[in-house]
Amino acid sequence: MNNILNNIYHLGLDELELYCSFPMKEDIILEFQRNGYVPFKIWIFEVNVIDRGIKWYRYKLIFSKGKNDMFAFYQWKKNGAVFTKDYLCIYSTWIRVLWLPEVLKIIQEHFIIDYKYPYLSRFDISVDILLPIKDVLKKFKIINQTGAEFYDSNWWIQTKYIGKKKETENRNSLIRIYDKIADIKVKDKYDIFSDYLKYPHVTRVELEIRQNLAKNITLEEILVEDNLKSILAQYVGKHSVSFESISDIKISLYKKIQKEDIFLTRKEIRKTRKMKMFIWLAKSLQEHHICPVEELLREWIFEHKVAFLVEKVQEVKIFLNELRREFFWEREVLSLLDEHWWWISKSGKDFK
Repeated sequence: MNNILNNIYHLGLDELELYCSFPMKEDIILEFQRNGYVPFKIWIFEVNVIDRGIKWYRYKLIFSKGKNDMFAFYQWKKNGAVFTKDYLCIYSTWIRVLWLPEVLKIIQEHFIIDYKYPYLSRFDISVDILLPIKDVLKKFKIINQTGAEFYDSNWWIQTKYIGKKKETENRNSLIRIYDKIADIKVKDKYDIFSDYLKYPHVTRVELEIRQNLAKNITLEEILVEDNLKSILAQYVGKHSVSFESISDIKISLYKKIQKEDIFLTRKEIRKTRKMKMFIWLAKSLQEHHICPVEELLREWIFEHKVAFLVEKVQEVKIFLNELRREFFWEREVLSLLDEHWWWISKSGKDFK
C-alpha cells in the first residue's frame, strides 16, 4: 500500500512566473505618484509600488488583498548591465484564494503574453500529505546530490531541499519538503489555510521547475492535473518510489515538447495532453454553468455523425434546427456581401 498517495490532501499548481507586458503599468505609476506614494485600489486589489533596491528592475508593482500579497509585476531596466524581461509573479496565495480560471482570466484580460517565444520562467507543483514530515522523508532515498536540511528546536527536520537552492547554480529544478503547519504559523496564513489546521500533521512536497525546463512547456499544459502528476513522477519519482507511481506517464522537460502527430489514431489522441487539457477546460466551463457541448455546436464544431446521434434527443434536435437557420442565414449574408463588395464600398458614403 502506498501510504503517501493514500494521504494526499491537495495536489496542484502553486507559484507561477511568466514573461509578459502590462499596458497599464505607466498609468498605475502616475496614479501612485498623484496619490502621494501610498497604496491605492485597482480592480479588487490594493496596489503598492516599490522602486528602490530591486536589482536589475525599475520597480515592482505588488497587488494585495487584505494582508496577503497576491501577485507582482516587475518592470526591467532597459539600460541595465544585465538583460532581463518584464515578468509577472503569481503567488500561491492568489491561486489558493481565487479559482484558477479566474486568475487566468485576469492575466489574459490585463497582461500581454508573446506566445511566439518561451514565456514560462518558473512554476511550482505542490502536494500536501496528511503525515508527519519524518514519515514522508522515510519514503525518499538517501541522495548524493547537493541538498540542505533545516531543523526545529527539537532537532527534527523541518525542511529538506533536494538540489542547489541558488538559481545561478541550478536553473533546472528544486525539491522542497517541509512541515506545512509550521510554515502556516510562521507566515501567519491562518485565514488562507484554516482547513489545514484541523489536522495534526501536513507535510508539503514542492517541486519547483526553473527557467531551463519551464520554457519547454505551455501554460495550458500545466493547468491539467494529469500533466502535473506526470511531471512529479519524472522529477520527484527519481527520489521516491511513492511519487514514481503517482502517474503511469512521465513528462520530461529537458527538450521542447513535440507537437502532437497529426497521424495519431483516435485512441492515441484520447491519451494525449491536448485531449486532457480540452476535458479540463470543458469541466471548468461546466462549473460556471456553461455547457461546453452547446458552445461547440454554436461554433459548428462537430462531426456530422455525432449530430445525427444527438438529434435523437428532441431538445437537441430543436436546438440544432435553430442553429442551422442561424448558420445558413449568416452564410447567405456573408456571401451577398462578398459578391457585391465593390458596389457597397463605392456607395458606403450614402449610409453615413
